[in-house]
Amino acid sequence: MAIKLAAFFFFVIAWGGVGLSSCTAQQSNMEPPRPESLQYGLELLRDQPEQRFTLVEYTKLPPAIRSQADNYLAFFLMPEAQPSKDSSFATRMFSTTDESEDDLIDYRWTFNGLSLRAVQSLNAVKLDIPLGAQADVQRVKDLVDSIARLKGTDVEGKDYEVKLQWPNKLSDGVRFSSNPNSNIRSLLRWQDRLDAFVEGGRLSILFYKKVPQLLGYQDGSQWFEKYPAKQVD
Repeated sequence: MAIKLAAFFFFVIAWGGVGLSSCTAQQSNMEPPRPESLQYGLELLRDQPEQRFTLVEYTKLPPAIRSQADNYLAFFLMPEAQPSKDSSFATRMFSTTDESEDDLIDYRWTFNGLSLRAVQSLNAVKLDIPLGAQADVQRVKDLVDSIARLKGTDVEGKDYEVKLQWPNKLSDGVRFSSNPNSNIRSLLRWQDRLDAFVEGGRLSILFYKKVPQLLGYQDGSQWFEKYPAKQVD
């Protein structure tokens, strides 16, 4: 009998240990991403599948949203690579009803024969560039330099240069940054940090729309709510 009781208590303790370990692992998985991680940045722009976007004529976009989106693209992209340079560029919107998602505006256009996409939330912009057969890192770097405004003069008249830490190979799953140890929550200028990653045969570059006066970022699910379209009588 004593042997059976000992075995029983051993089983309970062992099972409890496994359960506690499993619970701890689950809690660990639920921890928020660190503010210097790319995952934290991706939480600022929770993208959606293409079918969830609605095609909207550019002139029908809410004026305040359109103005903000255009202004940030003017900051982030070279003048010749702006969507407006393509007469057939298209715009789409995703309006969320869930606090776990973000309102999004999506620009698609062609530049130098490449189909580009810039999807934008209240807090960030993600530029998608198809890699295709482009495997050479230097050629892709030159391509990015021709699209993104990584060097110039900011609105305060100060010169800047953003230097992404390019990997040796651009394969799916690769992630890199211009300043990987900086805290995304406390950036003072968008030039202080850019992140990039390769997924599904495309290079994505993440720009942060950081407002220096704010600690952290705003609720991305309320972007369209903050700037609704004007009602026409």
